[in-house]
Amino acid sequence: MKLIRRKTTSRMAEANRANAKASTGPRTAEGIADSSRNTVKHGILAEKLPPGLMELNEDSSEFASLRDGLQGAFGPQGEFERLLVADMASIRWRLMRIRRAEAQLQAQQTRAAETTQQLPDCPLLLRPEDLDRLIRYEAHLERQFERKVQQFLVWRRTMGEPLALTVDLQEAQLTLPNES
Repeated sequence: MKLIRRKTTSRMAEANRANAKASTGPRTAEGIADSSRNTVKHGILAEKLPPGLMELNEDSSEFASLRDGLQGAFGPQGEFERLLVADMASIRWRLMRIRRAEAQLQAQQTRAAETTQQLPDCPLLLRPEDLDRLIRYEAHLERQFERKVQQFLVWRRTMGEPLALTVDLQEAQLTLPNES
């Protein structure tokens, strides 16, 4: 089957250019920020929380404390180890966010049941149907964290550095044997 191509006339080309000028996307900082959230479903894994999840009350100093604690416990040496520990901190932070979100969702459901009010229908707020997804994310992040710890330990072992470290993956309590 042979495709028939129409020749583009100068009038058609001019119309196409005029249409393209009208549809080049957002130009203002506010418009760009708005369009950057177009595909956000719930925002729970985002680096920066969307407005609907601000009530999770995240504090950047808590993240810094978590990161510093992990760095102190693992004592990363070299850029690769520092990257692994930074990844661990990011994963653990998102895991903590999911746990806060689950608690928020349960509290939201309790309030709605007590007041017989409908939960708000906003894509950036947690809804009851998001609970299954949160549980899957939680399991996924737990596995990611465990893999990062294993990567770190294998790397350290292959580099010939002994590592005396106790890791409780459930609570992310990291302690050196002499601190017990």
